[in-house]
Amino acid sequence: MPLAQRASAKVRVFTRLRPLFSCERQEGHQCGWTVSPEYTQIYPVTSPGRLCELGEQLVSQANYKNGRSVYQFDRCFDDRASTKEIFEWIAKPLIDPLLKGVNGSILTYGQTGSGKTHSIFGTFKDAGLIELAARGQLMGHAPYTSARAHPSNTARGNDDRRAPRFTVKVSYIEIYMERVNDLLQDGQRGNKHPAENLPVKEDPCRGFYVHGMHEQEVETVADVLHTLHQ
Repeated sequence: MPLAQRASAKVRVFTRLRPLFSCERQEGHQCGWTVSPEYTQIYPVTSPGRLCELGEQLVSQANYKNGRSVYQFDRCFDDRASTKEIFEWIAKPLIDPLLKGVNGSILTYGQTGSGKTHSIFGTFKDAGLIELAARGQLMGHAPYTSARAHPSNTARGNDDRRAPRFTVKVSYIEIYMERVNDLLQDGQRGNKHPAENLPVKEDPCRGFYVHGMHEQEVETVADVLHTLHQ
């Protein structure tokens, strides 16, 4: 598929190579995969000379295509890519359409220990996709319904031409063993046990939704992070 056509596709697929853990490096492990120079394909390393050579651009087209398996994606990120760079490619393009009523989702997939949680939640020092997306939505785009966020509302009068206002809410659910659990509210088993097995229903206007799911209104990025980590 041509690059321009892939860029406009509704579903795009990206891959990120996880860096080696310190214990893996100490045990002599090496990268098993590398990324092609154009950042659209990954392939297994078949010889030490082809190991992690992307930085020096030593991998030729003919060389990597001789590998046993080549996998193509919309974009591939090597083990040195930052989450900020990944956000610019994956999450940032979803923010403007979201504010115009177009739904967007980011699904992470991979085996245990492959870095899904790190990419989504980040660390204390390095923000994950959730925090970066919240910054983009709450700080760089549309105004919100809260009067506290916009104390000059009354001075604007009834100007119908003013920018639309939004209410931003956060929910936090997990789907485990085909059961939907709400991680923001306690279930029947009490504190620290989420509300479990909530029903999924369909509404003519809302579409599919989780009935009884808690939605926490937020105004700042700090509100979002506090809600998710409480």
